[in-house]
Order: sequence, then structure tokens, then C-alpha cells
Amino acid sequence: MKRAVAPLALCIAMTLFLIGCASKGVTPDYDPEYPIGSLKTFVVEPGSVQGDALDRGRIESAIFHTLRQKGYRVEFGHDADFTVIYELKIEKEVPSPLSFGFGLGTFGSHIGASIGTRITPRHDEAILSVRMVDPRHGRVFWSARARETLDMRTKAGPRAREIFWQNMVDRILGRFPATKAFR
Repeated sequence: MKRAVAPLALCIAMTLFLIGCASKGVTPDYDPEYPIGSLKTFVVEPGSVQGDALDRGRIESAIFHTLRQKGYRVEFGHDADFTVIYELKIEKEVPSPLSFGFGLGTFGSHIGASIGTRITPRHDEAILSVRMVDPRHGRVFWSARARETLDMRTKAGPRAREIFWQNMVDRILGRFPATKAFR
């Protein structure tokens, strides 16, 4: 019986750990009346961006790459059909959804005492928001955001950071344009 409990406890602990480390989902929103099908050209503009200039460049490059793969053309100037505005916020020391507890205790003669401590790991998170705006009317017609843990992948060097941002942008823009599957 005791042998069966240990593997089960390990499986439960690993599942909770993986859930805690998983990236958060993308939350898109859009105007279903906007004629997205007529859009062909875009321009990219940064909004409020935390982080360094290199990461800004990586995010912009990822947006250009992903939208070009979807068949849109870059239009440098004021003649673009839509403007892509991105914002990046870095939240520092976000508590993990998991915590670990350790304790010691005694019990005897109807008197009990214990000492315990709780450890809550903390990490930094990136929140990337992307808005599509009609430049003629200043109207937002599509937006999405994603939250991702900044971990060892973002500290492993320039190529790893490029892949991190490209994957995050791909997750966000994978929902653009809004299709019937997402409506």
C-alpha cells in the first residue's frame, strides 16, 4: 500500500508543477462588424513598452514575420490599411501559483506545538498586448494579449530570446484575423 502511494503523490506533485509553469492563454477580442477581409497592408508602431531596445526590435521583427506569412504587406507610411500597436509590460516578482510548506511539530498530553514555513517561488512575467487599429478612424477592431513567464529561455542568449518573442507573437497573431472558429 505504501509503495502505491509514493508514485501517486509524485504524479500529483509533477502535474501541479507543470500546471504552474504553463504559459497563460491568449485572450483575443474583436469587432465582428469590421471588414477585416479587405485589409492588405499594415504598419507597426510601439505603444508603451518596458524592456530593452533589443527586445522591442525582436517583437517588431516577429510581428512583421508573422503578418507577412499571413499574406499581409508592410506599408511604411500613412497609407497602410491597418496599424499594429503593441505594448509590453514586465511584471517583476510575480508569486507562483504553487508554494511549498515545511513544518515540524510535537503532540503529547493534549498539548501540541508546531513550527512551519511556506516558500512561494517568484518569477518575472511578460504581458504582450497587440491591437489592430483602423488608421483612418482611430478605431480598434482587434486586440489580444498573452502572459508568459520570463525564465531560463530568455536568459540563454540572443537567439533564445528571439525564439521566445517569436513564439509569443505567433500565439497572439495566430488568432488574427478573427475567423468563425474564434467567433
